[in-house]
Amino acid sequence: MRASGRVDEALPLIQRALAINRSELGENHPNTASSLAWLAEIYQLQGDFESALPLLARDHDIVEHSRGPAHPDTASSLNNLAVLMYRLGKVDSDLLPEALKILDQAQVIREHLYGLNNSDVAESINNKAEVLVAMNRLEEAWTLHNQALSIRVKLHGERHPAVADSHAHLASICLAQGRGSQALQMANDVLSIREESLGLVNPVVSDSLKQIASIRVSLGEADYAGPLLTRALDILVKHFGALSWQAADALEELAAFYEGQEQFEEAVDKHEILLKTLVALRGEKHVSVASSMFHIAEIYKKLSRDEEATQFYAAALQIQEEIDAAATEGLGIPQEEEQRESNGSEEEIEGELEVEAGPALDTAEEGNGSNSPPLDTNQVFPSVEGV
Repeated sequence: MRASGRVDEALPLIQRALAINRSELGENHPNTASSLAWLAEIYQLQGDFESALPLLARDHDIVEHSRGPAHPDTASSLNNLAVLMYRLGKVDSDLLPEALKILDQAQVIREHLYGLNNSDVAESINNKAEVLVAMNRLEEAWTLHNQALSIRVKLHGERHPAVADSHAHLASICLAQGRGSQALQMANDVLSIREESLGLVNPVVSDSLKQIASIRVSLGEADYAGPLLTRALDILVKHFGALSWQAADALEELAAFYEGQEQFEEAVDKHEILLKTLVALRGEKHVSVASSMFHIAEIYKKLSRDEEATQFYAAALQIQEEIDAAATEGLGIPQEEEQRESNGSEEEIEGELEVEAGPALDTAEEGNGSNSPPLDTNQVFPSVEGV
């Protein structure tokens, strides 16, 4: 269900598994820890990173106590905890140094267990590099990503998805440093590897398309970006379904692109599809629906279509008033904003495309038997993302 994007259906099943493990095996059993980690992943896929944090912290405590401080599962639990802190660090940068410290611990364990040329060691180095990017320490991040790339090439050869991930991260840094042409060449190479190794209809291919679109926009070649983002959306719809957060994020990104290019007819068309998706995902009385309606009204205003603008303004206001009234009365109508991509994507889309170089942080490249589940960052952080 997680792979198909049916996250809401998976949640009660995992909660039930956790309750059974607690009852039958106890609070401190490795299986209980595994259920906690899976539940944390579901919360992250729903954008609820705050709820996931204590679950992963507890998962790590159980794993370290039951497996020992130098066990592969302990390193994996540290890695997953650091990944989550990185995501939260997008909002609270004070968490980033702690995430870096935790990743250092995981790397030390993995190097002790496996040596330097190991996929999990490369994962730790990669993740440290991405935390450094978030801290704007780009030169240090560049060095670490090249270290991870070197290990991955030795292990897998030049045409492996993990190698493509490293190149994608490096392309992201190139773009951030103003080296757009070099970034574009790297990103095109990444797309080629991913299509060859993963197939044409894969979410990671969608990430590459988004990244290339972002680079094209930065180079003043926006005409190339629309078709790339449209293809990325099509891939996510085929993989996760039209009524999924992945599709919603891609729609929002495509709409933001058209709006940024002042192609308002195309933008409002995508925003109206996005609105229908949000209603299906969250229900009509949700703040994200009101926000979407308000945004559509703003675009109609730019198009001088005042009647439609007024209708959407009124609908958005009515929903917001009902939400506020329910909150005052304690009726519990959802009013929290979506906290996705991340991701990362987000989301992180506010009218401009953002670049991420493949998965924001790697969480389980080829693991060595981790008790904790591999988190799928591509689902949490939409990219231009994928980063």
